[in-house]
Amino acid sequence: MRETWRRAALGMAGSVYIERWVRADPLANELDRRMTDASPILDAHPVATIVIDAFGIVVSRNLAWANLRGSFAAADMVSLDLGVDAVAHWTALGGDEPTALAAGVAAVLGGRRRNLRIDHPPTSTDGLRVRFDLAGLPGGGCIVACTDITVECRRAEDAERRARLDPLTGVLNNRAFQSQLARRLRDLPSDGLGLLVVDLDGFKAINDRHGHVVGDRVLEVLARRLVATLRPAAVVGRLGGDEFLILVPDVATDAALRAVIGRVRAAIEAPVAVATVAFTVRASVGGLVLDAGDASQDTDDVLARADRRMYEDKRRRSAAAAGRSLTPA
Repeated sequence: MRETWRRAALGMAGSVYIERWVRADPLANELDRRMTDASPILDAHPVATIVIDAFGIVVSRNLAWANLRGSFAAADMVSLDLGVDAVAHWTALGGDEPTALAAGVAAVLGGRRRNLRIDHPPTSTDGLRVRFDLAGLPGGGCIVACTDITVECRRAEDAERRARLDPLTGVLNNRAFQSQLARRLRDLPSDGLGLLVVDLDGFKAINDRHGHVVGDRVLEVLARRLVATLRPAAVVGRLGGDEFLILVPDVATDAALRAVIGRVRAAIEAPVAVATVAFTVRASVGGLVLDAGDASQDTDDVLARADRRMYEDKRRRSAAAAGRSLTPA
């Protein structure tokens, strides 16, 4: 039978305030005595902290935890009054399965873990992220500290995003694109996958005549067009310079591939206005239809094949242009 509880008087130590619950049974008050001694330190601590006894009951909490209850979007996780069975509370929040926090506290109280760290998923309302650090206490019970790690997580996510994206165009960089390609090769869809290599013909002349600032602006516009033109599931990357790489799902035939190449070429070759100048950029495009037979291929080999197709297209276009220039008027 769970012990009875009584509300303790609110204690003051200078400007330090602590709210506690103590058990009515004087033989079970050792943890309460220790918490009374530690109350000023605990309450002055900036990290939101509660103390749970060996039975899972909240016996102490500091002001930071009380303040957290009011600001934390997932309030159910931290709305624990003194005397509440924390393990039961967190278990109930999990529905059919106990939450990770309930399981973690149970593991610490049961002696299976001495220390444990649990990151709570972001909340749906404001994206707040918190971390719970659990530490067992000598003689039973544990301390639970709750830290706001939202800024830390967002910085890590931003760093990861920057590591994957080309800083100029915002599409995947070469390394991230090849990682995507390797993953797709391991699990090629039955409805086919198209791989395109796109090279902007004569783009160097724009940089030479108008400067790299203008050239960069043209690249930004063309990258946005490629993303907008292709279906949402397509993956666009920048190989570097004026070359782009594209993966397009649901491309199982050469006819489907030619249709995609036509859309890509049309998106690129529409005039691009930068300041007062309209630029018309031409593109050489090579593509492959990847199927189950390509699953064992290395990404470098697959890209080399697509690159050869691109250079074949470039030669054909150059020859056609030369032929037109030699045709009598």
